[in-house]
Amino acid sequence: MPKQFNLTAKQRRVAEMIALGDPDDGFRPLTKVEVCEKTGCPRSTLYEWLSNNDDFVEYINHVADKGMESRVGEYYRQLDLLIFNNPNGKGPSVKALELALKALGKLKDNVKLDATVDEHKSISDMSNEELDELKRMLEQDNSVNE
Repeated sequence: MPKQFNLTAKQRRVAEMIALGDPDDGFRPLTKVEVCEKTGCPRSTLYEWLSNNDDFVEYINHVADKGMESRVGEYYRQLDLLIFNNPNGKGPSVKALELALKALGKLKDNVKLDATVDEHKSISDMSNEELDELKRMLEQDNSVNE
């Protein structure tokens, strides 16, 4: 069962404009000040909702996620165009599309981690030097995979 958000109609409208942009202007992204002007919501109220109303913030994220999911077909179409019909001839530029697809869980990074585990040693038994070495190894591995 989907989460139920305990919000007023005005809170929903404000959240939807933050997440999706202006529906009367092609969903052009809006600043928070513009959202307040268009909805009649005082800025102090908006910042209060953003700071203290978990349902409001979760609803913004929910609406944004649904908006992204609704455009997956467009992402694939743009990817196809960039790969096969790139007008600038420099090769495909897919970083933004890659990030969008990762955000939707359609593309995942695979990380291989090799480790030897000492069955009798817990992390609390490790020295600072050993912990620093593990951290360095993980950071090095992450930079290789990026």
